[in-house]
Amino acid sequence: MDSKRSKQPWEMGLLEYGKSRLPSKTAAQITEARQVASFSGQHIKEIKAAIGRADFVPKDVLMEYRGAEWADGALRDVRRIDK
Repeated sequence: MDSKRSKQPWEMGLLEYGKSRLPSKTAAQITEARQVASFSGQHIKEIKAAIGRADFVPKDVLMEYRGAEWADGALRDVRRIDK
C-alpha cells in the first residue's frame, strides 16, 4: 500500500473530515469538531458504509460516535479482534 495515499473519509475523525470538505483557507481556521458538526451526517454515512464493506475503521473514529448503536457494535467487534 502507498504510504502517501490520502485518508479515506471513514479513517478520519469528524474534525479532519469536516476540514477536508472546506476550502483550505476556511479549514485552517477550524479548531474544534463542533465547528464542523454539520458534516456529521455524511461522515456517519461514510463510516457505516465502510463497516458494511468490512473496511478498517480506526477505533478512535468509532469512539467519536460512542453511544450510537452502530458504533457501539463496531467497537465490540474491534475489542474482540484486539484480544
